[in-house]
Amino acid sequence: MALLPRAARLPLAALIGAALVLPATPASAAPTQPTAVVQRSDVEPRKAPVMAPASLKSAGGLYLPLDPESGVAAAKKKWGGYRLTSPRGARCMPTVGATTEHLGQDIATKNGAPIYAVAGGKVLKTKDGTSANSGYIVIQSTIGGKNYQLAYIHMWDADAFVKVGDTVKAGQQISTVGSSGPSTGPHLHLEVWNGTFMQQQANVMGTPAALDPIAFLASKGLGIAAKASSVYRPSTPSSCTYYARGTGVIRAGANETSAVLATFATGDTVTSTPGAMMNQRLRVTYKGKTGYAAWLSFSPSYVAPAITTQAGLAGRVSTVTSPVNLRAAAVTGTVRTVLTTNASVTATGRIVSGGSWREVKYTPAKGAALTGWVSAAYVKDAPAKPAAPAAPAADPISTQAALKGKASTTTAANLALRASTPGGAVRATLPKGAKVTATGRITQKGAWREVKYTPAKGAAVTGWIAASSLKDVPSSVASKPAKPAVKPAKKTKKTTANVWLRAAAKTGKGIVVMKKNSTVTLSGSTKKVGKVTWYKVTLGKRTGWVSGAYLR
Repeated sequence: MALLPRAARLPLAALIGAALVLPATPASAAPTQPTAVVQRSDVEPRKAPVMAPASLKSAGGLYLPLDPESGVAAAKKKWGGYRLTSPRGARCMPTVGATTEHLGQDIATKNGAPIYAVAGGKVLKTKDGTSANSGYIVIQSTIGGKNYQLAYIHMWDADAFVKVGDTVKAGQQISTVGSSGPSTGPHLHLEVWNGTFMQQQANVMGTPAALDPIAFLASKGLGIAAKASSVYRPSTPSSCTYYARGTGVIRAGANETSAVLATFATGDTVTSTPGAMMNQRLRVTYKGKTGYAAWLSFSPSYVAPAITTQAGLAGRVSTVTSPVNLRAAAVTGTVRTVLTTNASVTATGRIVSGGSWREVKYTPAKGAALTGWVSAAYVKDAPAKPAAPAAPAADPISTQAALKGKASTTTAANLALRASTPGGAVRATLPKGAKVTATGRITQKGAWREVKYTPAKGAAVTGWIAASSLKDVPSSVASKPAKPAVKPAKKTKKTTANVWLRAAAKTGKGIVVMKKNSTVTLSGSTKKVGKVTWYKVTLGKRTGWVSGAYLR
């Protein structure tokens, strides 16, 4: 397949991945991480290089990376022997964050065992390991006259014995065995690159630049497999099973812009094939659809889905559409019973995996009721009962003042006088032409009117009647004609001296000099100028302004 563009390549620490470390005993050794990793300074004096025993050296001058002593001899040595576990090649990922294409050979031994340089060369890269990222040392070595880059991976402190730029000898100790990054136990992951370390990555990983270390070194006279206490050579499986660690989507292509084919939830099962990985996405099949999903969304171990409650589901009755297991827990719980077709179950309201599994209560014909989990794909909900029609909303009541006391007569026989509108209890039945008197209260829309009715015999009754069934009686008193409006008399004042009638207050042009005791008519307009009020007045046919100081 075509190579990935550089921008789409996986992070280096992630691509190094995890290797399956098979235990020598039934219980696998747990990853061990020091409580603190002390980074050595580049200027700190270093001890003289520690060299491997001469017994680890091959005839061609290469060294075994770990001490191979085992059996009786191992009891006398601190570290014991080593085992070849996960080999180079396609695989199912052994733990979360591991790759599906193993780029090297795993060599398992005890935590802290010395790691020796297989061949001499120059240290190109180092990286300290953490619980999330693999530590590594990359050394460029010349083997058989050709340059290769050897990567030693999963140590915790990559600079404890060497640093970038150092020249190391074949057989020199460069680190100690650890279990950093995605790892199932202490081991050395050894890679041999025919070129630059991690430079080439195929869309589906498995670049030929990463050689099989065991076969390559054997061809150079270094028999790592021959010295191992055990060798694990598994056949490549035809398929892999993974479990969703949370919710996510499966897309048609290995990018974020491809169409969504399906969604999955925690605990859902997908299948894949060894090595089927592209752009940090696994090629998986889920519910009959095949596409790509985020690599870190899956685990090789079952992940129990979170239980939630679905509003409105509790008490819902369903029937089983075909024989199905009632389990103690969703997906993988033990089978409590097998439900037959058309068996009736009642939902508790609890669900998992986005509702794909439902907790239900089942009561068999004989025996006690059982509660368990069933796949929602095998149940059919009974149709919901239609909701009862809502009662009509009451028409708000208001008061119309002009209506109070108005007399009316009924226009039809046997009209109900009710306690409330519109369906109140009947207080009286009114004949046609019955006289009633309005209290003034009406419904907001005016469709109903509260009235008082006094029958020929018995006490008066107050109640509600439809306004459309009433005919108002005309008033017997004719309304008096309104008196004509009286125009207010014009107000006048007299001048107290000879004074100008001006076109504007204070500084306006003089129109005429009004003699003392002239009568002027006030227009009603005034202006305050300083402390003096000016009045707009009319003298004969002239209108202007005069100071109030000259008016009385």
